[in-house]
Amino acid sequence: MKALQLLAGLLISAAVALPTAVSAQDKPALANEGYVPDEQCRLCHAPIWKSYQEVGMARSFARPRDEVFIEDFSDGNNTYFHAPSKRTYEMRRDGDELLFRRYQLDAAGDEINVYERRIDWILGSGHRSRVYLIQTPAGELYQLPIAWYSQSASWAMAPGFEKADHLGLNRVVRRECMFCHNAFPDVAAGSDLRFQAQTFPTDLPEGTGCQRCHGPGEKHVQLLLEGSTDMESYQDAIVNPARLEPERRDDVCDQCHWQPSVAIPVVRHVGVGDYAFRPGDALTDTHVPVDVTTAGLNPEDRFEINHHAYRLRQSPCFEASGRELSCLTCHDPHRKVPVEERAAHYRKACLSCHEINEEAHQEVPEFSSGDCAGCHMPQRRTQDVIEVVMTDHRISRPSGTDAERLQALEKVEREVEDIHLLPGAPEGNAGHAYRALGFLRFGLGSEASRTASADFLGEFLPGSDLAHADAFLDLARAELQMRRPAATAAAAQHALELDPENVAAREWLAAVQPAGPELLVEWRAIAELRPQRAITQFNAGLAFAAADEHKQAMEFFQRALDLNPNMAPAALHLARSLAASGEEDRAIEFWRRALVLDPGESEAYLELGRALAQRGDNAAALRWLQHGAGHARQQHAIQEALKNLEGKS
Repeated sequence: MKALQLLAGLLISAAVALPTAVSAQDKPALANEGYVPDEQCRLCHAPIWKSYQEVGMARSFARPRDEVFIEDFSDGNNTYFHAPSKRTYEMRRDGDELLFRRYQLDAAGDEINVYERRIDWILGSGHRSRVYLIQTPAGELYQLPIAWYSQSASWAMAPGFEKADHLGLNRVVRRECMFCHNAFPDVAAGSDLRFQAQTFPTDLPEGTGCQRCHGPGEKHVQLLLEGSTDMESYQDAIVNPARLEPERRDDVCDQCHWQPSVAIPVVRHVGVGDYAFRPGDALTDTHVPVDVTTAGLNPEDRFEINHHAYRLRQSPCFEASGRELSCLTCHDPHRKVPVEERAAHYRKACLSCHEINEEAHQEVPEFSSGDCAGCHMPQRRTQDVIEVVMTDHRISRPSGTDAERLQALEKVEREVEDIHLLPGAPEGNAGHAYRALGFLRFGLGSEASRTASADFLGEFLPGSDLAHADAFLDLARAELQMRRPAATAAAAQHALELDPENVAAREWLAAVQPAGPELLVEWRAIAELRPQRAITQFNAGLAFAAADEHKQAMEFFQRALDLNPNMAPAALHLARSLAASGEEDRAIEFWRRALVLDPGESEAYLELGRALAQRGDNAAALRWLQHGAGHARQQHAIQEALKNLEGKS
């Protein structure tokens, strides 16, 4: 009793946020209802807390600062030239700040299209790699193209940025990604639904934290504050995954570590928020379990960076154990095993089931070291993050040499041919609908399979149990991408019938309506309803520009840039509207800005070159056109303009 009173006193006096007695009517509903700052766990569980700080999950997300830096920022080692895109990336440290710089060189060897930005967040533990995020004034997160790879202690392109025409500054970080890379943020209930804005508070948790595995801790802490002496009630108020039945225990790990393909982050149930899962619940209540077939690759040969649970379940050991074998058999989530202890640690786990056949292992050189995992769970290079070597969790007899397993790979984009529903997925037409949604949400499969998926959903969704506004918005977006305006309008209209206040549905509907004064009125209303959405402001600007209402268009394009300063299309279209309004100097400024943001934007080079030439500044026009002729995505028109200008010079 005295110990409990002492702990309660420590909690009350600690300088951390504590749950307070707020009436239900005054307390706003949160998507992470019941969660408390993870710092509170340290006060009662200090040794576990301390050891957990070295585990990758605790280091998965952080503000840049001295104690989290592991990279080499020294001069000469902090730059990376990406040959396919002809861009140089530089990472510099300035005290606790981290600065990103990207530039190209023009024909004279001078820097051009120079982009500089302070980094807001670091994503990844750095045990193998980490990437870097910037946050817009509207709260969106974007991933930068450069990554640090710890195993080689080097800079290289982040996964997905290897090609010449990569996303640059435009890869938005979605909640599906943050779901696994960090603790849940404090956001309003319902704001984590599929078509809500992909925005985050500027004050975010740092690290996955205790409650992602143990569940909301508010009640657990509150019992202590109330002075309860019932230890059983403390235990019941928090989840201990080790005490759960096997399927629910595995679900806690699988919420992040079950990902059959990088192409499909997760297929969530319709109408379920990104932060809905709670430890102890069935994962199939929020996630639809699926697998995929990829072109030219046998299922047993697929090995990706997040294939821990996926590969483990392919192991004869797992199948024979009747779910006795789990992640927790080998891994204590609270402790990082020191390198010198790992062979013995994992050997002990193997020996809990196996007896070693000494005679059969006599000719295995590694056997004397007792490193079971080194042979039966070898390190291999992953297919989706080719700079990284990971443990293959498919326990099997050794095959292939170390050199074969660790050889550098060229990343090959393999088309997802099919999506398969796994046990626990909805059955019948509902299951078929989720399979179709998987194709459409992630743009997978052939054009024929996506068309068939859209056609099926168009017939099945109305009147079904899945008739939710978000499902119709998925369908509307797919129909728009397939250039089927009538079907787009029908799907958006269904969404509005289910949710008359759904502004996203109004936006999809407006995207396919005929031009005219009524459409401009609608776009202005939509923009007023979504004042913090850069893409909405941009789309409104396009509608007004198409109607030659350039003054109003400029206002919307400028708002889009204020909300997302990296939106190159907004800068390009703002330049066009400025030019149409006779503001040539400002137009040139924004054409240049568009190229800083997107050095591959062909039309910006062409239009900037023409504008400079018309002003008689042929030297500047030649510089930009010459650069565009070698760096733009579509170069033919630029090369023609360059020939004409050179002929006149």
